[in-house]
Amino acid sequence: MAAVLFCSGVLSAQSFKLGVRGGVSFSSLNVDPSLDYSNPDSRFGIHLGVFGQTKFSDQFIFQPELFFQQEGAKFEDREEIERAKLSYMTFGAGLKYEFLQRMNVMLMPQIGFLSGGEFEEEDKIENVSEAIGSGEVVKGTNIALGFGGGYTFDSGLELSARYNFGLSDINDDPLEEGFFDPGQTVKTRSFTLSVAYVLDL
Repeated sequence: MAAVLFCSGVLSAQSFKLGVRGGVSFSSLNVDPSLDYSNPDSRFGIHLGVFGQTKFSDQFIFQPELFFQQEGAKFEDREEIERAKLSYMTFGAGLKYEFLQRMNVMLMPQIGFLSGGEFEEEDKIENVSEAIGSGEVVKGTNIALGFGGGYTFDSGLELSARYNFGLSDINDDPLEEGFFDPGQTVKTRSFTLSVAYVLDL
């Protein structure tokens, strides 16, 4: 009962707000050790979601988020191209610090749940390709940490940039000659550019 009263008091006193956020992402996969390829090429994707804001002081804001994001990478050598296409529904809980009235920095732990995608292998010599579902290669969850900053205009529109790096190993490939080797550690990396707007409800 006390917890319910406390939460309702926080929401009423700190003006809880809702907003929408979307933009583009440039992602890759960090594979260690990299046995077959040099640094992979990044994948271009989108992200789109909603967020809430609770202001605890003039400068500190708690910001939970729920968003869809595309991630992945492209690996290529002389004989073949391998493309990793991953889609996640991600929940994050961040702390934002505002300064100079319009600027902010943010730190956000997040957990992503695999929602789709595929791993595609293209033979450049035979000119054939095949694909398997992403769930057969990577784990269903991905824990990451994001940090970045933004600028808010008078209209309430915010432009922001973030870098997200995976903390957990997502490799779940059971095959010795699969997309990844069983001994490899695979972690996500992504850079996002976003536009966000707090709704006037």
